[in-house]
Amino acid sequence: MRKDPPFDTEFIYATYILERAEEKGTLIVNKPQSLRDCNEKLFTAWFSDLTPETLVTRNKAQLKAFWEKHSDIILKPLDGMGGASIFRVKEGDPNLGVIAETLTEHGHSLLHGAKLPASH
Repeated sequence: MRKDPPFDTEFIYATYILERAEEKGTLIVNKPQSLRDCNEKLFTAWFSDLTPETLVTRNKAQLKAFWEKHSDIILKPLDGMGGASIFRVKEGDPNLGVIAETLTEHGHSLLHGAKLPASH
């Protein structure tokens, strides 16, 4: 079972039902609690030694500081899917402000990742 964002109450209810089915002997391959607990974008925080530096925030000052530190970052909404609203912002990009404002509309948080250098 995989739920495309936005994560909603119907998804939570489905995992509760799957837990009951598992208790009754039904083979459930992916633990329902794990489906709830392991958000696909945030779960990488448990493996920070394997990922680029990442920041989750809705604070524009923190975002700007992160961008100034790394100069080439990826911005993506936590509740997005299918590659929608993902932006790469490089050093000197004049659009950082409007991108941040658009993606944090309605108080939504963003996932910010430093762009990894190309491997050779």
